[in-house]
Amino acid sequence: MPYTQIVQNSIKTSINISDSVYIFNELEAYYYSYKPTTNQNIFTLTFSDTLGSFSKQVSIDIFTQFVKPEDFFKKNVLSIDSIMLTRSGFRENFFKTNAILTWDTAFFENFSFKGKGYLELIDTLKSIYEPSKYYPKQRINFEFK
Repeated sequence: MPYTQIVQNSIKTSINISDSVYIFNELEAYYYSYKPTTNQNIFTLTFSDTLGSFSKQVSIDIFTQFVKPEDFFKKNVLSIDSIMLTRSGFRENFFKTNAILTWDTAFFENFSFKGKGYLELIDTLKSIYEPSKYYPKQRINFEFK
């Protein structure tokens, strides 16, 4: 069940994957309930590079406890222990993740939200299925206007 519509924004941010840094210029996100399956919610961030010779995209599904959107979208720091990353059509779950989601500013109203924050990976995430792929410690910034 969605709590928000898809919110889009132009952005300039980067994500480090293995030994490469990817620059993204567009961001989409939404927040929804995963309650029918588990007592969790998911905040999905999809970063895109629309200016490159071919479109690059990385999606990060951040699993949270069951939190109402009016409580999720406010200045806050949340510990994250489960993330799902999708890159080049390949999806992988990372359980027991050591990460922090921080909202510097956030506001929820009428099925939409605004805000500025970041996802910080405290420990490197290593792919089980593709041993050469990993997501090192990093801070991934985002903003919705």
